[in-house]
Amino acid sequence: MNKTSLCIICMILALCLCACSVSDNSSTSESTESKTISSQPEKSKENNKEIIRQNVDVVSFKDDTLTVLADNSEMAFDTKPYYEKTGLKSLDSAVINNSCGIPIKAEISYYKEDNVLVGLDVIKPNGKELSGEFNIKSIADNIALIEQQGNEYQADIKSLAGDGYAVFDDERLKRPYSLIGIVFSDTDKCVVTSMLPFSDEKDGIKNYGTEESDIIPKYICAQVKSKDGAVVTATRNDNGQDVVFTAAMYPDGVSFDNGEHIFYAPLGGSDADEKTSEHTMCVILPAGDITGEIIYTSTQDKTPAIYISYNGEQIKLETQTIIDKNGKQIDINNLKSGMSVTVNADDIRYMGSVYDKCYYVNSVMVE
Repeated sequence: MNKTSLCIICMILALCLCACSVSDNSSTSESTESKTISSQPEKSKENNKEIIRQNVDVVSFKDDTLTVLADNSEMAFDTKPYYEKTGLKSLDSAVINNSCGIPIKAEISYYKEDNVLVGLDVIKPNGKELSGEFNIKSIADNIALIEQQGNEYQADIKSLAGDGYAVFDDERLKRPYSLIGIVFSDTDKCVVTSMLPFSDEKDGIKNYGTEESDIIPKYICAQVKSKDGAVVTATRNDNGQDVVFTAAMYPDGVSFDNGEHIFYAPLGGSDADEKTSEHTMCVILPAGDITGEIIYTSTQDKTPAIYISYNGEQIKLETQTIIDKNGKQIDINNLKSGMSVTVNADDIRYMGSVYDKCYYVNSVMVE
C-alpha cells in the first residue's frame, strides 16, 4: 500500500470518528435537555396508565388535600399516598401556605383515569432554593429579617413554629444560622423550613444544630386580651397574672382573638414560669378544650395521671381533681378504659414540651 492510499484511509477514519462524536454529543444533549411544561396538558404513559403533566395555580393545601386551578376548573388531590412514597410535604406546605401573600403555581403530574397525584413541584415555578449561612437581624410575627453577604431577605418562618426548639433566644441570635428554604422570584421574600444555629467548628468544618437543652420544657396556658402589632397581652390561667410578650412564631391555628386560649413559651429558656417581662420573644401554640377517651390510668407518681386518646395521639393528663358532670369527686381507681374525658381550656395550667405530650390541669371531668 503506497503513502497516498494510507493517507486517504486515515482521513476517512478521522471523518467517521468525528461524525460519531457529533452524533453522540447530540444524543446526550437531547436526552439531558430539560422540558418546559406549559399550561396545556402534556400526556405520557407509565404502567399502562396515562399521565397528565401541566402547570396549574394552587388554590389551597389543607388537611392533605391539594386544590388547584387547571383550565379554569378546580381539581382536588389527596396528597397522602404521594407523600408516603416521595416528596417533601413540609417544604411544599410552607411554600403554598406562605405568610408573604405570594400566590403559588405548581407543576403537577397525575394519572388521568383516577386523578392520583404522582408529581408536584412548587419550587421551580416560583423561585429557587435558598441555602447557606445567614445572620438573623430581627424576628416577629413569623417573619425573620435575615442577611447573607449584604443581601437581606424577609424570611417566613411559620413552618418552624411547632418544632419546640429555642433556636431564637438572645444568645443564639448573635450566632450565624444554617438555613434551607426557597426565595421567591423577583422579591426579597423567602420561606424557610430549616434554620439551625451554629454550634461549633472542628477541623475547619462548621457544625449547626440544637441540643436537648434547647427544647422548650414548658408552655404556659393563657387567655388573649389584645394584640398590637406583634406584641400580645394575655392573662395566665394558673395565677391570673397579665403577661406581655412579642409573638415571634405561631401556626395558622392561632388568631389572637380576644378570649382565645394559647400556649406560650419564651424562646430562650427553661424558666418559662418566671419569664413574664415585657417584649420577651415567644413561640405560640393553639390551646383549647381537651376531649378524649381514657386509655389507662397511673398512680405511681405523686400526681395521678390519666392517659387518653386525643386528636389521634396518646397524651397524659396530670391532675389532683377528677369530677363527674355533677361536680362530684371521683377516685382515679374507679376510672375505666373508654370513659369520656373533658378538660376546659380555662383549667389548663401548662403543657410540657411538644415531645412530652403532657398537660398539667386543675381538674378533669369524666363521664
